[in-house]
Amino acid sequence: MISVLVPMYNAEKLVAESLRSILPQLSADDEVLVIDDASTDQSVSVVESLMDPRICILQQPENAGVAAALNLGLDRSKGDYLVRLDADDRCHPRRVNHQIEFMRNHK
Repeated sequence: MISVLVPMYNAEKLVAESLRSILPQLSADDEVLVIDDASTDQSVSVVESLMDPRICILQQPENAGVAAALNLGLDRSKGDYLVRLDADDRCHPRRVNHQIEFMRNHK
């Protein structure tokens, strides 16, 4: 199982594109943990609108920074492998496959 950690703060304009770049690379058993760091825009609504059962939104009560958001994601992740994706980034269409294959071959 793969856990994708996506820290997010006020990323409403780019987060959907970011998630759409990685979701096709994941299986039904994988998870995407979007950690909202107390956004003040519509970021959470944008993520919710994707309606993908692999996405779980974790919300911080106050803005604590990217490290705190990632630590929350790490605490809640269930995957054997972790993938980090910023809410304003797009990833290569085979990124996850390449990285998992490399880790399996180079323990």
